[in-house]
Amino acid sequence: MLEEIQAALTILFSLILVLLIIALSWWFMWKVFLSRFEFINEIFFPDRNKEVAESETKKREGPITRRKTRKD
Repeated sequence: MLEEIQAALTILFSLILVLLIIALSWWFMWKVFLSRFEFINEIFFPDRNKEVAESETKKREGPITRRKTRKD
């Protein structure tokens, strides 16, 4: 009986450890590499990208200034 419980706990612990390693690897890859691609950001965070796009549009639409033309 004790050996069966130990075997089950060993399998469970191994499975949890493997899933934890995979999750940490994905998180690391996201921070280092994948977050740079706008396409992937749009897939995972569509609402945040709309907010960023709206704020960038407002920055671009700022006050319109005229250039002074030189009269020679």
